Parts: sequence; C-alpha cells; structure tokens
Amino acid sequence: MIQPTVSPVRDPEIRPTWMAYGLFVLKLIALIVLIGLQTSNEDLLLSIGIPDRYLQALVFFLTGQIVLSFARTTLAALYRRKRKRQGKTKAGGNDNFILGINQISAIASFIIFILAALIIFNIDLKEALTAISIVAAAIAILSKDYVSNMINGMILMFSDNVNLDDYVKIGDEEGKIVDITLLHVHLINDDDNIVLIPNSLILTDGITNYSRRDKRLVSIDFDLAVAQMDSVEEVASRLRDPLGKYSEYLVPDSIKIRATELRKDSVQFKFQCVLNDKGTKEITNKVRNAMIKAAITLSTGQPVSLKTT
Repeated sequence: MIQPTVSPVRDPEIRPTWMAYGLFVLKLIALIVLIGLQTSNEDLLLSIGIPDRYLQALVFFLTGQIVLSFARTTLAALYRRKRKRQGKTKAGGNDNFILGINQISAIASFIIFILAALIIFNIDLKEALTAISIVAAAIAILSKDYVSNMINGMILMFSDNVNLDDYVKIGDEEGKIVDITLLHVHLINDDDNIVLIPNSLILTDGITNYSRRDKRLVSIDFDLAVAQMDSVEEVASRLRDPLGKYSEYLVPDSIKIRATELRKDSVQFKFQCVLNDKGTKEITNKVRNAMIKAAITLSTGQPVSLKTT
C-alpha cells in the first residue's frame, strides 16, 4: 500500500485558556489578601509566630508572577495581532517569538523565586548577589558549552531565519523543526524519528532551510516483495528514471530511495525528492503521481496510468 508520509508534528499551542485566566485571578486575590494582612494585622501575625518577612516574600513572589503573566500574555497577543495583519498567522498560533517569551518568562520566574527565598531567610541581597556572581562565573567556565547552547537558542527563538515546521538540513541531519529549546533544536526526520541538534552546532555547521526557499519535500512509502528485487541499487535506478523529465523542477541530488524496514517477505522503501522554486502545486502533483506510478509499476510489474489532479 502506497501512502504519503505524514509526520506527527507537535502543536505547541499556548493560548491562554480559562484555567490560565482562573489562575491569574486567584494569584491576584491572594496578593490582595496578603497585602491586607501585612498592613492591618501585622501584630496578630507576629503573635502567632509568622515573621513579617514571610509575608514580604510571598507578596514579592506573587507580584512578580502576576507581572510576568500579564506581560507574557500581552506581548503574545500583540505579536499574534501583528502577524495576523501581515497574513503570517500559523495554524497553531505560535512560532519562535512565542517560544522565546516562554523561555524568558521561565527564567525570570526562577529568579523571582530565588529572590523570594533570600527574603525568607533574611539574607542580604548585595552579599547574595556577590556570592552568586562568583559561583555563576565558575559555573559558566565549567559549563561553557551549555551557556553557548542557551545563548544560541535565544538567538534562534528571536530570529526569523528558522521557524517551527521549517524543513531544514543541519549537518548530516534533515527534518522538520518541531521545537526549539535553550539547548536543542528538535527535528522529526524522514524516518519519523526525533533528533536533538545542539544549538551551537547550527553556528558551526550552518543550516540549510528548504522551507524559506519555497522548496517542498515529496515523499511516499511503499512495500516491495523480496522476490521482485535484486538489490536496493537496482530499485533506486528504476525509480529515478521516471523523474528524469522533471529534473528542472527538482533540487539536484535530492532524489532519495532507501530501505526503511525489512519484513518477512517484503522490504519497505521510502521514495523522496525535493522541489525547487519552479515547483508549483501542479508540478508537485505531477511529480507525486510519477513517483506513485513508478512504485506501482515496480511492485506489480505492470505499467499503470494515473490521472494528475
């Protein structure tokens, strides 16, 4: 059975839901209650053994979380509105910029937590920052690869060179970008395997972005009985020939035929090619039909005729 390859793409939709709004309201109510306790019932709290710095830490933490939530949601909404006006809205609603906002928000939230902890333990902020800076410098030297990956990850998130769902080649790996984190770019390759590429590798080896040049991958999977083939090279040669008349529409050396799974009586093959800038939708359909026709002819031994839609 011949099928176009469908890769499971992760949808990173993060639009605020009713639960997110509910949490925001609960944080705001808790902050108002804590401020009220701090201003009007300070003596009562001290009498039951709750130091004032505990409330200060909670107020600081909740205030920071509310400001972060508001800023994150507002920036994301403004960005999506701008992209919508430009006609560039993605189906999932998110791209690198949204990922970058999430990462910065997570880092800021961690910093707020640390500062709140300093308040609870009554540690002087200047002394703590001095000690932390020394430790951070030592950690940065020992883990410079991680720091480099994180910096490169932030650059990727706020750049327009690559985006989620782009089909790219990084080093020897090709695939669709499904996620960008502070350490790795996540690809789903042509075998539907997830590959993690360190962000620093993109700067050293470079990246080929097929999607930004309007190149499109055409891919089908098919089974071939072992009795009908002599070698993979012979199968590849017989499949390439029908695509010769479309060579002007294909990226040079982009035709790939490889065995992906060995079964009891058959071998599963993946047949792929990449169209160049001349590859219109009509040409894409013709190339796909030519690939399917070649695979069926090879499988059955009988020539077939497929109508291009």
